[in-house]
Amino acid sequence: MKRMEILLPDDGVRAVATLLEDEAPKTCKAIWDALPITGELIHGMLSGNEVLILLEGEAMVKVEPENQVFHVIPGDVAYFYSHYGDAKYWKDNPEYSEIVIIYGRYAQLRDLSGRQAAANLFATITENLEVLAEACRRIRRE
Repeated sequence: MKRMEILLPDDGVRAVATLLEDEAPKTCKAIWDALPITGELIHGMLSGNEVLILLEGEAMVKVEPENQVFHVIPGDVAYFYSHYGDAKYWKDNPEYSEIVIIYGRYAQLRDLSGRQAAANLFATITENLEVLAEACRRIRRE
C-alpha cells in the first residue's frame, strides 16, 4: 500500500494520503511517477471545501477516466483533466490537469463553467486531515 505526503511547508502541515491502487491503478501510477509535485495550493472557486494544485507544462499528467466520482467526501484526493469541457475558459492553455483535495463537507466537484464534474478518485487522506483542513480554510480566507 503506497502512501504519499502532502506538505504545506509554510504552515508546517504534513498529511498522508493512501493510494487506492486497486480502484485506480493507472491514475495512481501516473501520479506516483510524477512525484514530487510542487506548486501553489489554490482554493477552489466553485466546488466548496476543495483545494487543488495545477499540473501544467512538463508537470502535466494525462490519465483516462478511471474510478470517477461526482460525489466526494472529506479526505478524498482526486485527479481531474480537462481538454474539452471548460478548458475554453483558460485563454492561454487549452488543457490542464490538477490534483484535487477535498478537506471538508459539502464539496461538490464543478468545472469552471459551474457544471458538475467528475474526477478520478485515487487516494484518501489517512493522517492529519483535520490539521490540513484548518490550513485549507486559511487559504480560502487569506
